[in-house]
Amino acid sequence: MTMAKSLEAKQILDTRVAKKTRRKEYLEYLVKWKDHLMEDSTWMDEETLQKEGHFIEYLMRRSS
Repeated sequence: MTMAKSLEAKQILDTRVAKKTRRKEYLEYLVKWKDHLMEDSTWMDEETLQKEGHFIEYLMRRSS
């Protein structure tokens, strides 16, 4: 899923394992979007968030 460039991640609400292989766990993050309702939060995979310029480490620190 590709998000519109106008969306800005505000907070990471939760994390879950989307897929697990012998060598790696693939995570998804429940993202609260700036200026959007909580109900509009979406699960995004790590790769997509990085491609679109959302910084997971920064968001995780802010969520703590």
